[in-house]
Amino acid sequence: MSAKAIATQMKVTCRPSVLGQALQVVSRAISSRTTLPILNNILIETTPEGLALSATNLEIGIRKLRRVCSPISWAHFRTRSSK
Repeated sequence: MSAKAIATQMKVTCRPSVLGQALQVVSRAISSRTTLPILNNILIETTPEGLALSATNLEIGIRKLRRVCSPISWAHFRTRSSK
């Protein structure tokens, strides 16, 4: 079984201080010494609620959700992108 990746792009507007604070919180889960390079990364996802940042070191995981747009903007984006 093989997985197929679908590349999509999205433009998100966020204040640098808001993004910086979320990155600081999530980066606490990243280990400075690991043999698995994937654990040195932060996953950034968009959700209907906002921007979700996640990181893990396989012992702990941290997920931070930050609202970056109003709910009306997200609804407008979903209807435009689904066409």
